[in-house]
Amino acid sequence: MHSLADLWAGLTQGRKGGNSRAALRVLVLSDTIGATQVISFERPLRRLVREGACTLRLVDEGALGTGGRILVKLWAEFAPTHLILSRYSGAMVDKISEFARGKGVPIICHLDDDLFAVPPELGEAKFRHYNDPGRLGRLRAAIQCADLVYASTSALADRLRDHGVSRPLEAGKIYCAVDPPYTPIRPPRTDAVTIGYMGTSGHREDVALIVPAIEALLRRHHHLRFETFGTIELPAPLRMFGDRVIHHRPIADYDGFLDRLAALEWDIGLAPLADNAFNACKANTKWVEYTDAGICVAASDLAVYRPVMEGGRGLLVSNSHWIASLEKLIQSPALRLAGVQAAQAELSNYTLEHLERQLLRLLDLVHAQV
Repeated sequence: MHSLADLWAGLTQGRKGGNSRAALRVLVLSDTIGATQVISFERPLRRLVREGACTLRLVDEGALGTGGRILVKLWAEFAPTHLILSRYSGAMVDKISEFARGKGVPIICHLDDDLFAVPPELGEAKFRHYNDPGRLGRLRAAIQCADLVYASTSALADRLRDHGVSRPLEAGKIYCAVDPPYTPIRPPRTDAVTIGYMGTSGHREDVALIVPAIEALLRRHHHLRFETFGTIELPAPLRMFGDRVIHHRPIADYDGFLDRLAALEWDIGLAPLADNAFNACKANTKWVEYTDAGICVAASDLAVYRPVMEGGRGLLVSNSHWIASLEKLIQSPALRLAGVQAAQAELSNYTLEHLERQLLRLLDLVHAQV
């Protein structure tokens, strides 16, 4: 069997030189390519890709196969300047690391969740998958081979240190970013109010926090509607309200998701979070996405949301007081308007330009280390 070095030599023999390649070539490998990789890499590098200064390739584990031949071919065609292992715990981690080292390409390991401690509340399938000993071992190997570990939040960086991660660690100041123009803020409605929640099925425990409040408020206010958007299902206790509760199917394309969220024209967007160690490492993504869509945010009063929502940029809610807090927003259109206006003003600190600079700084830092 040919070694990876032999395969590389065969594929690169006679390859034309020249300066036609972009100076920055970023290869992102992940178990699966999803919103995380689009938010963290595709969107912040979009301007540079459009201008020809950067090329970006997102590849999932399934596309790599297991023998190394596809990796060699990919490397020969793309010739990356940087390798990012984003939530990667695939079977080829050792081969990939060895290959990158042999080519002098720096490696960044990127995480946006504490994948060493995924709780059972996310669902049995996810709990079993992420806590598989083999997968955990490969994740630690991916971290160990990295020149730099890029954590989505400072809380996650601290948690990774607690897990014994000793590689150089950098935490992102921001995670999710959007650009103006934001969705125009609609005049607040009084005759009909829609409360919404968007998210994945892994957030059932979080949604359970607000179900009793939503049920009580739907009984109390006949002009009130409740909707969900994503793989999260409508909570069973709320289905009794018929056409006053609606579920919108998920949209895989992230840009399409943002457009659809804005088109829903929700008055209040919910961001409940159970107060646990896993959620403490989360980013304020829902606040950014709701605010971009012109929706006033009501979020759990936890460290994830507290800094960005200070000063009335939405409403922070104690997890034991959802009914009273949402009642306040339902009854006060002026409060909803002021909340989303203040929040959209704060979005100037969450632009793709800011995220681009953050990512480029990390790419420069890791390149200098190799």
